[in-house]
Amino acid sequence: MKLYYSSTSPYARKVRLVLHELNLYALVEEVIMLPLDNPVELLKANPLAKIPVLIRDNNETVYNSPLICRYLMSIRQAPSLLPSGPDKWVVLGNEALADGMTDAAFSLVMENLRNTDQQSLMWKARWSNAIKRSLDQIEANLNHIGQITRLDHLAFGAALSYLEFRLPKLLSKDQHPNCHQWLEQFSKKPSMLATQY
Repeated sequence: MKLYYSSTSPYARKVRLVLHELNLYALVEEVIMLPLDNPVELLKANPLAKIPVLIRDNNETVYNSPLICRYLMSIRQAPSLLPSGPDKWVVLGNEALADGMTDAAFSLVMENLRNTDQQSLMWKARWSNAIKRSLDQIEANLNHIGQITRLDHLAFGAALSYLEFRLPKLLSKDQHPNCHQWLEQFSKKPSMLATQY
């Protein structure tokens, strides 16, 4: 298999974390792609021109990071990453929160790259507020997610480390001490060290 990715993409990082946690990394060739350059291989693999994209051994493609993660978990059963029963919906809900916060953070980063006179203050405020509310919820729930690595842990790790990397002012140690402490510990995992920005 091949994985089209960018080393600074939080979406690709979540997929790469899953690959490491499932011990599938040796089965995947990583290929760096720069989506804004519209490389032919990426456009052929994903009409949305987004990464990550997983090229399966039969040349079929899987794109969208949650879907890629589900596919990888179907290859190697991982009940610890996605438990059954009521806990499954807690994990998936946490993953959705982390992914949504990542969407807001990525949009804000892209908006900040535009010329100042072209930036939308309304959208910047909306994305910033969405991030802050998400951090508040994560802050309140981190003590209840347990120690065994699950899919929501990996989503939180990718999302929080992206904030630390790109928007450190929004990840305030004073306002979100649990997030800081959790990320500091989680970042020591081999999968996080192997995929750091």
